[in-house]
Amino acid sequence: MSFDYESFAQDLRVQASGFVSDDFKEREKWYILNSVYNNAYLFGESLISEDRYTDEQKMTVCRTIAEWVFLKSTDMIKLGISEKYWDQIVKQIAQTIFVYARRCVYENIDDIEMHKNIKMQVEAVYQDCIKNLV
Repeated sequence: MSFDYESFAQDLRVQASGFVSDDFKEREKWYILNSVYNNAYLFGESLISEDRYTDEQKMTVCRTIAEWVFLKSTDMIKLGISEKYWDQIVKQIAQTIFVYARRCVYENIDDIEMHKNIKMQVEAVYQDCIKNLV
C-alpha cells in the first residue's frame, strides 16, 4: 500500500469540518478547512518519497500537522489577528510540526511524548509569531 496523501488530506478536511464552530464567518471556516487540507497535502507530498517512514508514520505526521493547523487557525481568528498574517503564522507552525513530528516518528518516540514535545514547540512558535506582529 502506498500512502495516498491527497485522499488523506481530503479526509482530514472532512473530519475537521465537523469541529468548526458556527461562530466563524464563512470565509474563516473556508480558511481553516483549506489550511488543514493544504498543509496535510503539502507535507504528505513531501513525505511520499521518503522510504524510511512507513505509511502509518506518514499519516501520523500529516494528522499531527492538520490538528495543530486547525487549532492555531481557530485561535488566531478568535484573537482577531488580521487575515494578512494568517498564512505566515500557519506556515511557521506547520513547518515546525513537520520537523519535530518526522523526528519523533523516525526515532519511535511514544505518542504522549511526541505530542508533549510538539505542543511546546508549537506554542513557542505561535507566541513568537504573535509577539512579532506588534
